[in-house]
Amino acid sequence: MRVLPAIPFDSGSPRKRRIWYSAPALSSTSGHSHRRLLSNERVFARRSFGAGSLITFMGGFSTYALSFLLPLFYQYVRGESVLHTGLLLIPQGIGTIFYVIALRPLAARIDGRIVVAAGVVTTMIGTLPFALAGAEGDTAALLAGQFAQGIGFAATTFPVLELALSGLRHDEAARGGAAFSIVQRVGAPFGVALIAVILQRLLDTATTPSATVAAFNDTFWWIFVLSAVPLLLATALPARKTTGIPH
Repeated sequence: MRVLPAIPFDSGSPRKRRIWYSAPALSSTSGHSHRRLLSNERVFARRSFGAGSLITFMGGFSTYALSFLLPLFYQYVRGESVLHTGLLLIPQGIGTIFYVIALRPLAARIDGRIVVAAGVVTTMIGTLPFALAGAEGDTAALLAGQFAQGIGFAATTFPVLELALSGLRHDEAARGGAAFSIVQRVGAPFGVALIAVILQRLLDTATTPSATVAAFNDTFWWIFVLSAVPLLLATALPARKTTGIPH
């Protein structure tokens, strides 16, 4: 098992200089997106769109954070190669495909709030095996957890988008789609950055292999807890049936 090395932050390091050099570009991009978001702010007054946007933003702390953390877990805790890690991540994609092909007809006959809430719960269940995992063993449980995460991702992402846009007028649809895309682009990196900071803080005090495993476990618990926020927000979505994916 390999210990994830800490990232040096001394002011003279090339890594630090690259971060500083990229700051103006990031600020410019963020400012442009912020201006676009403000121009579409009226659509957030719609209950369905506002709630859907919050769920999508918080998805950065769960779904997208998992996409960041899972490869690190396999490589630095389980000692897997890059190729083997990629193969181990396949069940998550299979779960998403399974939802679209097999579960979409059922989701179309159910209240959209229930579909989204069930997707969030499924993602949380899929996170548990990693929060409890050790340095070896339980591979079947981890793969099953990723399959559940894939189903949860599809059950939250696609219906939330459809429900959010369904509450807008025809002339608001284009602006709403652009605003929703911005929320997703902001929420995903923000959530991943927060989880990365939490993981690094925990690893800074990890001096043994078992402590490194515990650091990853605790980070997965953070994702589990933060995933509960979209579950509460799902109650604010309109009571509509969905097709399971946006048209």
